[in-house]
Amino acid sequence: MITRRHVLPVFVLLLNFLSSNTNSQSILDSLAIEVTGTSREFAYTNKETAFYYGETNSDNTSSWQGFNVFGHEFLDDYAILVDGVELKRSSALKATVYPDHLERTYPNGIIEQLRIADSIALFAVIISSPKPVKVDIIPYFTDGRNGEDFQVDISGGTALVAQRNHLARTDRDNYPVWLAIHGEGFLSNIKDAKTDGQASPVILSANKSKSHMISFAVADNGEEAKEIAEHCQENAAAYFNKRRERMEKLLSETAVETGNKRFDKALAWAKLSLDALIMNQVAKGIFAGLPWFNNYWGRDTFISLPGATLVQGRFTEAKQIIRSFAAFQQIDSLSTDYGRIPNIVTTTDKAYNTADGTPRFAMMALDYIERSGDSAFVQEIYPVIKRSIQGTIRYHNDSLGFLVHGDAETWMDAVGPDGPWSPRGNRANDIQALWSKQLHVGQQLAAIVEDTNFSSFCSERGKKLRNNFNRFFLNSDGTIDHLNADGTSDRQIRPNQIFTSNLLSMEQRARVLHSVVSYLTYEYGVASLWQEDMNFHPFHQNEPYYPKDAAYHNGTVWTWLQGPVISELCAFGKHELAYKVTENTIHQILDRGAVGTQSELLDAIARPGQVEPSLSGTFSQAWNLAEFVRNFYDDYLGIRVERYNHHLMLRPMLPKSLGKVNASINLNGRALPIEVDQSSDPQTVTINAENLKIGGTARVELRAHNGEVVTTDFHLPAKSVVRIELRDTMISLSVNRIKANPIPVITALARYDSILGPLSFATPKIKPRLKALKGPDYPLISHSVIKRTNPDAKALIDASDPVGDDVGSGAYVYPKHPTFVPGCFDITHFTVRCDNENAYFSLRFKALSNPGWHPEYGFQLTYVAIAIDEDGIAGSGTQLVPQNSSYLLNEHNAYEKLILVGGGVQLEDKSGKIIAAYIPTSPDIASPLGSTETGTISFALPLAYLGKPAGGWTFTVLTGGQDDHGGSGLGEFRTVNKGAGEWNGGGKTRSDSPNVYDVLITTAK
Repeated sequence: MITRRHVLPVFVLLLNFLSSNTNSQSILDSLAIEVTGTSREFAYTNKETAFYYGETNSDNTSSWQGFNVFGHEFLDDYAILVDGVELKRSSALKATVYPDHLERTYPNGIIEQLRIADSIALFAVIISSPKPVKVDIIPYFTDGRNGEDFQVDISGGTALVAQRNHLARTDRDNYPVWLAIHGEGFLSNIKDAKTDGQASPVILSANKSKSHMISFAVADNGEEAKEIAEHCQENAAAYFNKRRERMEKLLSETAVETGNKRFDKALAWAKLSLDALIMNQVAKGIFAGLPWFNNYWGRDTFISLPGATLVQGRFTEAKQIIRSFAAFQQIDSLSTDYGRIPNIVTTTDKAYNTADGTPRFAMMALDYIERSGDSAFVQEIYPVIKRSIQGTIRYHNDSLGFLVHGDAETWMDAVGPDGPWSPRGNRANDIQALWSKQLHVGQQLAAIVEDTNFSSFCSERGKKLRNNFNRFFLNSDGTIDHLNADGTSDRQIRPNQIFTSNLLSMEQRARVLHSVVSYLTYEYGVASLWQEDMNFHPFHQNEPYYPKDAAYHNGTVWTWLQGPVISELCAFGKHELAYKVTENTIHQILDRGAVGTQSELLDAIARPGQVEPSLSGTFSQAWNLAEFVRNFYDDYLGIRVERYNHHLMLRPMLPKSLGKVNASINLNGRALPIEVDQSSDPQTVTINAENLKIGGTARVELRAHNGEVVTTDFHLPAKSVVRIELRDTMISLSVNRIKANPIPVITALARYDSILGPLSFATPKIKPRLKALKGPDYPLISHSVIKRTNPDAKALIDASDPVGDDVGSGAYVYPKHPTFVPGCFDITHFTVRCDNENAYFSLRFKALSNPGWHPEYGFQLTYVAIAIDEDGIAGSGTQLVPQNSSYLLNEHNAYEKLILVGGGVQLEDKSGKIIAAYIPTSPDIASPLGSTETGTISFALPLAYLGKPAGGWTFTVLTGGQDDHGGSGLGEFRTVNKGAGEWNGGGKTRSDSPNVYDVLITTAK
């Protein structure tokens, strides 16, 4: 329970905040990034369940921006008025983004700060001025359009706001609903304000003062939210200083100083932006990315875990995350998911639809044990690892020992209405490599716990897998991408082969590296498909030619893939080439996109007139930040400390740009300082083990300037300082300043030049006549045509439908996520009008939802199929309505034409051939298909495509939930199950019942 206590007057706290930057510069202050002119995105999390996402130099521009708590948005934006005039962010002289807060400086000396608190769902806006000013603040919301969409309680300087659709949550829902807005000296009043599609039911105002603070807090009930907001006013310094201290402690414990200041700054920002994604929502985990992957994904988590925790010595958090996912393991032995770790964990649901999350979980469990030395964890985690292997053997193994899986169960998992966009079933190369590592983990842990039979079993399975992988996957260029279910080989050139090094010889690894670097890697990242492939998509978003998910894994650059590519380049001594990709990552973190972080994706090719490829996907993604951090420690510095085996390995491969490196290796709070200088002659390495309680063995491998590798093994005593020098190929060693006699092993560098050749990155280019750039093979209807109107057109249909009959076969309920506004599947009125050129359709619903993910639609999550029986002849058309409707028309109403409405409009004939389609583009936001204000979707179709409607035409209108599978495009009917989930409806009593909530049937006069 939070207790209230008076600490300092608010204005004193504000002055302390503002003056903190004028004192001796802290670590965080040295990382400041100034933004002037063009706005950049920024985000802060509270490391629990909340994040604030906004713009530095403009109003928020995306529906995703604002204050989000427990997967739900509570505030879109706010406006500040100073002496009655709005403080326009575009007028700010500069916006300075610090790791812990944002600061905007305005011409009149006014400074605005935005700060978020750790652990509680709270942020504060602080205004200071050289002279006393009156301040008003207006909070804005896009999920509500009018005052009646909110419940507002006023209590002096506090406004309590709840969206009514949040208040309708069920007992199963566990998200908070109340937002408290509080300011000392403020008065709150009802105000129904609107601007740019945003609404506000309240305004807070304060009399003149030099400093003002407004706190925003979210909680389960109003009183709790109010108490948190008020408590912040009294304890702001403690809240915000605690946050700064946490960040500075993290950077101090993992301090790195190189000869490249931009690299140092980017690395520090990457650590903090990555740390910001380590959350405690449901359990300890790592958000995959912001803003829309604000949940836990198995594969993303365990790809991210080394960089986020293990290489930084944050073993306690690593263990908590591994335990969280172990608790989510499927333990039902009758389920085909038996033994699997979930692919995704949301606030309400889990899904196990991935083949790679479980092997990566097992790999990280062993990696954690080796690095942390936590031998007791072996007994705890071993049953989970054993079960994961047994489940795979039982349900997902073939006669060759390969792990078999679905088309969309690898990381290339984008699915559309017609199935996966990049199917890789049923045996992908990376999955086999990961399965091999999972078996290795089972073998190792079984040996430790003396389960010798299972250890031998895993060993034999691993040998069989490796032998068959060499038989079926290798080719002259590297490896094939996957084996199809019929045994044929898919030979598309994709980057997944870079993960197969554990199954390959060095010669084979060299061929794979050559293929991935030469064909797929640009200086700015790794493409998901070779640019010479006719299915290559150079741009992630390219409306109206294809939905963005079509390009997601078919050309788009994924920034996380640079991690394994850099690792392999360093393994072959190509660190200078690798660092070119790292330099571009530094540029992205410091200069592009969201401040201090890196986007999930880039276009594969820069668009005409652009210098660089456009950023895309999430603005901050965990696994690429983690790989950037991991590459430094594992590959460039080349250090691995295995506390379990009492062993240290150091293989530095420092690019010249980094110069001398000083790093403090964190071992769960104990420091192991290391200094490496490979640019000097002699090369020097100093290892300060004074904080180590236990000694062990060490191996240092240095690459001489002539290319030869010099390796020395020695004992690393506890509490010692070791210095190693390499001159030419002569090595010297001293321990605590006492010279030792090392036994160096000199190895002539293995030559793979005949395979690698003069290795260089791919040159970006667009192959002529790419399928993706041709557009569809059917006519596209323009926005100007689809939105034509003619109030004088002849009425053909004017039909009403009862309110509240959106219950499907009798008891359907909506999905539980509040974006499914009650009534958005409930059609109440349907009209068709016609003139000599067009038919004009209007569908009115009880309500429509517009979560803002695709504002060019004007609505979302509602899907409509309009089946048109033109001839009235029984059985002459098609009865089964497609797009996952599972709805069978009466044979007397079988259709000849079908209109589908969701993320666009599509007209098909009875065979499913598309006659014409309208695909919305970004500019269409000015006049979209749907309007939440009126609950209406309206559009026109040219009679040249539809045919002229006539008397006797029967229209069957089916409505339900729209599912675009998290991407974009037309979508399909959302599945209804027996029980409702966050994103699926419930109430089915038969599995073959339709996924349709409401039906209207009417015949033209």
